[in-house]
Amino acid sequence: MKKIKILFFTMVLFVIFTSSPLFSYEALLTQLTLSNEAKELLEKNGFVVTKSGEKEIYEIYNSTNDQSQPAFVTTDAVLHTGHVFFDYLLRILEIEVLSDTAKALTDKMLALSIAQYKAAKDPMVKEAALLNIGYFSVPKKIWDPDYTVEYGLDEIVNKEIENIKAHKGFAFRELLRYVENPDFYNTPYAYEDYSQYIPRGHYTRNETFEEYFNVMMWYGRIDFKLKGGSLEGENHGQMMTLQALLMVDALSGDKETLSLWRKIYEPTAYFVGTADDLTVDDYRALSSEIFPSGGSIDRYGKPEALSKFIEEAKKLRPPKILSGAAFVENGKFEDTNKGFRFMGQRFIPDSYIFQQLVFGVKSLEFTGSGKPFTWGIVDSVGPTRTFPRGLDVMSVFGSERASEILDREGDTEYKGYFEQVDILRLEFSTKTEAEWKQNLYWRWLYSLLPLLQQPKGSGVPKFMLSSAWMDKSLATALGSWTELRHDTILYAKQSYTMMGKSILIKKKTYGYVEPYPEVYGRLGEMMGDLRNSLTTLGIAPEGVPEKIAEFEKLLTRLKVISEKELENEKLTEEEYDAISNIGNTLESLADFPKELMNKITSETDTKMDVIADVHTDSNTGQVLEEGVGAPCNIYVLIDDSMGKRVCRGGVFSYYEFKQPMSDRLTDEKWQEMGENNKRPTLPEWTKSFIVE
Repeated sequence: MKKIKILFFTMVLFVIFTSSPLFSYEALLTQLTLSNEAKELLEKNGFVVTKSGEKEIYEIYNSTNDQSQPAFVTTDAVLHTGHVFFDYLLRILEIEVLSDTAKALTDKMLALSIAQYKAAKDPMVKEAALLNIGYFSVPKKIWDPDYTVEYGLDEIVNKEIENIKAHKGFAFRELLRYVENPDFYNTPYAYEDYSQYIPRGHYTRNETFEEYFNVMMWYGRIDFKLKGGSLEGENHGQMMTLQALLMVDALSGDKETLSLWRKIYEPTAYFVGTADDLTVDDYRALSSEIFPSGGSIDRYGKPEALSKFIEEAKKLRPPKILSGAAFVENGKFEDTNKGFRFMGQRFIPDSYIFQQLVFGVKSLEFTGSGKPFTWGIVDSVGPTRTFPRGLDVMSVFGSERASEILDREGDTEYKGYFEQVDILRLEFSTKTEAEWKQNLYWRWLYSLLPLLQQPKGSGVPKFMLSSAWMDKSLATALGSWTELRHDTILYAKQSYTMMGKSILIKKKTYGYVEPYPEVYGRLGEMMGDLRNSLTTLGIAPEGVPEKIAEFEKLLTRLKVISEKELENEKLTEEEYDAISNIGNTLESLADFPKELMNKITSETDTKMDVIADVHTDSNTGQVLEEGVGAPCNIYVLIDDSMGKRVCRGGVFSYYEFKQPMSDRLTDEKWQEMGENNKRPTLPEWTKSFIVE
């Protein structure tokens, strides 16, 4: 009983101290259970980030409320909640609509390819149709392992399935049987990186997701190039193009099948964007100009017309992102890798930035000393920039702090690097608002941009004017970007055990919102657009549109509060209450109907730790992994009209490291690494504000 009285006294004193302007920061600090190192950093910077031991970011806020601590509402917590909406709605779309649609599309394309094979008389056209039967038999067999592949294709289709299951890295595409002497160095276009078929992101949650992942990865990655990098490759390009033309013909001639294709492509384009490679629509438009409508399927095999199509298709937009094997000696990848993908993966600006800042587009020979993170060896070239960094993206988007860190850590010491960055900065700084709002992916990045600039306004608190705060904001942007990459790698409600609170007397607290009104405004616009598009997407689960609307209202409130803080305007009691209850609010927003959660989540989603590989270096056989770990505490010294106090909130923990491509990490492996304390250390530059 004596211990209980002492604890009660301590808690009451803590509340009085944190709510009263009569006490010094030194007195406030004595009430915090922080290490001396953390207290020193808190006094120095006005804030400090520490590990929390919580699984979810909402738990930190529920804890602050239970303990009558004033809350510091972070952009991290709000962005993480937005991620839950984005990711769960994408999961619902996939489970409720896209998976079955992809199955139906596969069956239709398989039947149409068989019909083309039977109708063809021209040997080359007949072979192309036969190989298309094999192409669509792979996803069919992923969904139905007992499916019998006919027409003598069972062996090579089974080999493709084995490659997908083994996912060891680059291997010959067995369905390209017309490539008689495949060699990785001479015919790289005939090889696929099967390590990409390791189900990752939310696709590890159940078997339906895993199967859908592998099917859509197949449709998104397997390409049909216009030409290879050699004379022999020209001939192979003709067969690949003929296969693509037959697929497009099948879709064009069957409205139901084309509708199924669009039912997958269009909603995913809304979420992530349009394909980087040439699409069904690109080939439909061009083929209608060259090949007469109607008539025999054999018309696509006429040498003159096929050659003309290839030459004209070469003039179409080039891919901006390389996603496979290519050698610089064979020429620009924009030329050697141009071609058709049935449901091509989407252009995203950060991958484009990565592409421009690694060896290939420019040689980027190493001019420094040591071996910085981005350093690697390319055969015949030597040391060059083989890896990008998440900081590259933020630097291009205008973060001077990101540029300073890259420079300090030696990641800019490459010939031509700064020239490339300047070109990219100019390109992205002139993007219009409409371009930044073209789809949800771009909108999300647009929401992060304000975090990269020094806050402005007469009411900007001192702690936000330090370089350490810019580091924290940079980590927030990178953490949120990592969640975005996780959600879109193909394109968490947690119950709480109630704790005894009978010894606590809750007092009125005065929290603070991290004042980035543009972040909340842009995220609110994006969520509104998403809510209005649910019916179009064919997913409007009961209660979900209403939850999005609630999130929009919260974002509007946070925007208003931020603007008032920056103008030194006093908040209302209702606004302070909203800040105090932010944990429950955000948690309830991420609580979807139980029946729906059972379909789209697993135990993995009880933690916010996620991982995504975002770039592959074929030279070293490694990938760049971007990870979010358990949430961290952030303690912030606030001094405004409500007095001096220490507010507490939750922020991202951000990781970046290299990993063998044959062992691309899943969320489950990443969480296991955390449980076993086998994760890499946090980036060196985060030590300016994080105490581990």
